[in-house]
Amino acid sequence: MITTRTPIQARFGDYDLFGHVNNVSQQQYLDIGRIAFINEHICPEMFRQSLRVILVSVNMDFVNQLTMGCPVDAITELESVGTKSIRLRQTLVKRLDDGTEVVCTRSTSVLVAWDTSTQQAVPVPDEWRRRLTL
Repeated sequence: MITTRTPIQARFGDYDLFGHVNNVSQQQYLDIGRIAFINEHICPEMFRQSLRVILVSVNMDFVNQLTMGCPVDAITELESVGTKSIRLRQTLVKRLDDGTEVVCTRSTSVLVAWDTSTQQAVPVPDEWRRRLTL
């Protein structure tokens, strides 16, 4: 399975009054993981060319509290590659002092191959598909 693990640096403004990472910040953590996955496994030059991916769908489930002071990683895994889309599965995990990990957030997202010059969805390029099916 193609996977990227991205350590997240939390910021003071990510927390609410109860010391929880708020849901908007959690989405930003997933975005950081998604960009790392794109750069590592799809196309490192993607954001400097006209052929890119755009995010068209996100689903998030909050399953445990993500609290202040716990190191957090975004784990991004390839779920599938379609004709024009790439589906990713992500988790936010907190690392406890004893070395165990707790899943706090689960997410799925769909990216679509997008030509910025024509503003239309296009088939996933063969080069990207090869990188994702190794």
